[in-house]
Amino acid sequence: MSRPHGIVPTSPLKDKVAKLKPNVFIAQPRRDASRPLIQVVYETDWVMTPFACRTRYGSTNGLDISTARNQLMHYALNSGAEYIWFVDDDTVVPYYGFQKLYYAAKMLGHPVVGGVVTQKLIDPPLPMTACLKDDRVFIPDLSYADELADVNWLTGFACLMIHVVVLKRMLAENPDEPFCWFQVGADGAVECGEDMWFCHRCFNLDIPIKVHRGVQCRHYDLATMRYWGGHSGSKYYLNKDGKPVLSP
Repeated sequence: MSRPHGIVPTSPLKDKVAKLKPNVFIAQPRRDASRPLIQVVYETDWVMTPFACRTRYGSTNGLDISTARNQLMHYALNSGAEYIWFVDDDTVVPYYGFQKLYYAAKMLGHPVVGGVVTQKLIDPPLPMTACLKDDRVFIPDLSYADELADVNWLTGFACLMIHVVVLKRMLAENPDEPFCWFQVGADGAVECGEDMWFCHRCFNLDIPIKVHRGVQCRHYDLATMRYWGGHSGSKYYLNKDGKPVLSP
């Protein structure tokens, strides 16, 4: 029996899959109305991991950074996702970075796990991760290796995967306190970054934080069009068009 012209059949399975809750809510605060550099993580096949991971992409535009991150975390909770993955619009993630972080979170059970992201516009670029021992803050060994490093002081939001249970525990602890907050003093100096606020909320709840040394990201400066950080061991990155490129 022929089908009437113009009628496109639908797949019941496809419709059911489309209604499934995402495993990972990919969150990207945008600084302006331009297309995010890593919006491509949602549009390319590589996010489909061997664990049948479903993703949903969300972004904000023009908000201050702590407001944007708080808003995106509430979006993730409302989406029903298991994890929220922050990837900033100037952070370039290695080609297999998503799979490594998701494996560490889902299969190894780490509630907060990030990639290695360095600062930019300084040379040498220092990792945006620090530990504390004997009242001394120091940068741990974050050289390229397929290993996880413990963090007990600070790591940045630029490439950070968080189990939503962490957010729910924070809400249960104090529903009126933001997940993160960027505090600036009267003299204009930063007193507390939003990443520091979030990390210490985690530590106060005895939630461990890990950094994956095999996810060495590059930090992209829009003004100079220069990449900072990264490691040749990561091999492939995604450029702004979503095409895999060999790292220099």
